[in-house]
Formats: sequence, C-alpha cells, structure tokens
Amino acid sequence: MNHEITNANHATRAELRRQTRVVRRDVSRLGRLGKKAARTEATAYYRRGKEKVQAVGENVTGYVKENPIKSVLIATAAGAILGAIWSRRR
Repeated sequence: MNHEITNANHATRAELRRQTRVVRRDVSRLGRLGKKAARTEATAYYRRGKEKVQAVGENVTGYVKENPIKSVLIATAAGAILGAIWSRRR
C-alpha cells in the first residue's frame, strides 16, 4: 500500500512539474506578446504625435509669414514675460 501511495505521489509531482512548465511557457509567451503590442501602440502614438507637432509647426510658420510684425511683437511680449518670471525666481 505504501508503495502505491509513493508511486501516486511521484506521478502527482511529475504532473505538477509538467503543468508548471506549461504555465511558465504560456506566461512567457504572453509577456512577449504584451511587449510587442505595447511597442506597436507606442510607435503609433509617437507617429501621431509627431504628425501633430509638424502640423502645428506648419501653422505657426504660415501665421508668421502672413503676420510678421504681429509675430515679432508677440514673441517680444512672451520673452519679456518669461524673463520677468525667471528673474523673480532668482
């Protein structure tokens, strides 16, 4: 009887080891898939962000070309405001 219990324990342990290997393999695959999906999504976000920044840059360039004097006055005012803020911090 003890021999049968020992054999059953060994079989159970072997099955648990096998199942652990399967779970470990599956988790590893899921990790790789998740990493790949995250990279793909991050690349798409980066690409969309880059396109938006380029569009804004083109709009600003167009505005400056159409309104050069106004653009210089706005830039001067922005520089004066930022300079005042930075000088107060020191």
